[in-house]
Amino acid sequence: MMDVEHPSNQELISWEFHEFDPRPRSNSWYIWYGIIIAALVIYSIVTSNYLFAIILVLFSLIIFLQNWRRPDKLLFSIKGQGIQIGNQFYRMNEIEDFWIAYQPPNVEMVYFSFKASWRPVLGIPLENNNPLQVREILLEYLPENLDRESEPLPDAMARILKL
Repeated sequence: MMDVEHPSNQELISWEFHEFDPRPRSNSWYIWYGIIIAALVIYSIVTSNYLFAIILVLFSLIIFLQNWRRPDKLLFSIKGQGIQIGNQFYRMNEIEDFWIAYQPPNVEMVYFSFKASWRPVLGIPLENNNPLQVREILLEYLPENLDRESEPLPDAMARILKL
């Protein structure tokens, strides 16, 4: 028997993106980062806040290890029943709304917020896709959050600080 894909789950649009943005950092960035982290670790030890010192060291280790790791390419697709990122599938009824933050060349993202409050906002780079075309497709299945038109503060801070 032939497996026929349900029409409501056909791929409407898809593209590939890197799982994280490999941010180029200068030597001075590493020097300033080291100075700030060292000062914070010394402060946390002086104030007997050893857990904070451990968290800072682990955070720094993650930053430096990520610097040498090349990001994988993931396939993102919008289907009639949901969105798919690599092997992860999110049903449309799990997603509360979407918005597009488009301020080229720095910010070109589509964001999804979920009905489950414990799930973080999901940001997908638009790459070279037309944001109006992506918006039109998504509007058929999800409401657009018109109150939000920029990237969330944590994403902006990560981009500015090159984290």
